Amino acid sequence: MRVEEIQDVRDPRLADYRDLKNGALRAGRDYFIAESRQIVRTLLTDSPFRARSVLLTRAALEDLRDDLGDGVPVYVAREDTIRGVVGFDFHRGCLAAGERPADPPLDALLGARVLLVCERMTNPDNVGAVFRSAMAFGAGGVVLSPGSADPLYRKAIRVSMGGTLRVPFARVDGWAAALAAIRAAGFTIVALVPDAARDIAELAADRAPDRVALLVGAEGDGLGPIARAAAHVEVGIRMAPGADSQRRDRGGDRAAQTRRVNMPRAIWNGAVLAESERCVVVEGNQYFPAAAVKPEHLRPSATHTTCPWKGIASYYDVVVNGEVNRDAAWYYPEPKDAARNIAGHVAFWRGVKVEG
Repeated sequence: MRVEEIQDVRDPRLADYRDLKNGALRAGRDYFIAESRQIVRTLLTDSPFRARSVLLTRAALEDLRDDLGDGVPVYVAREDTIRGVVGFDFHRGCLAAGERPADPPLDALLGARVLLVCERMTNPDNVGAVFRSAMAFGAGGVVLSPGSADPLYRKAIRVSMGGTLRVPFARVDGWAAALAAIRAAGFTIVALVPDAARDIAELAADRAPDRVALLVGAEGDGLGPIARAAAHVEVGIRMAPGADSQRRDRGGDRAAQTRRVNMPRAIWNGAVLAESERCVVVEGNQYFPAAAVKPEHLRPSATHTTCPWKGIASYYDVVVNGEVNRDAAWYYPEPKDAARNIAGHVAFWRGVKVEG
């Protein structure tokens, strides 16, 4: 591992990381940026993408040292230097530049059993959320129509909690032809639409198709006529009155909460940090699947503790509306065998209320 100290924000070795909020500057580049220790670790150890460099603080270096292999330049700098390079108030302490290969063809995904297929999903937050769900439920890939946001945009990567670095995806040009190819490969295309006559629970009650492509549209417009015509069946997700399966407004999210009153939730400062029906309870603590935790409320901490039987725990600060609850969440990046059931899970304390 080659570690190089950086002191000058103008250092040319950091060109990949400069002015990250300047979209025009980054358009068409052959690399992408991953941020936070968790996501950079995913890029380094659990992703088909290749890292071309890492920029991090000394504390983050010590945390990631075992994951930094030979051949990847490692640049170490103070937090204020990193902030000066990226061009905004960055506190995560760790970034990596990854090489962006040519997009794989749709055919590369057609051997999967489950696909998520997205039409005109222009919001990177929504794209990240789709990949996060795909990762959590083991989907074999994600197909993105023309006009969809870049899954390797740094915000999409962050919201997906690294899902866009792990779940295979294909971006297609000919939308109608792509949908026809998915049908021809033997998938049952299930379209999620707000006005469907059937609920998705009814489909689940029937004999499930062997191979499913779940077709979802953007907020607001939903699925267009080409997509709906390609579907074998249309289903909806029944919600409270006034809410639809596409969550056309934020009220839909709130209304849906009324149907999940018994689902474990972590709440602090009025914000829901995590919720899931798939929590693991260990020593009285609810461990939430990482995909069920809202990453916008977590900020990596330099704190680590050791449990004799679970291993080394890493921590997050919880941040809501500018208020910080330090080290209020923890997880085990590499739990011991006795605690392997909490791998990929996050727990909370220090005033975070867990209910349900």
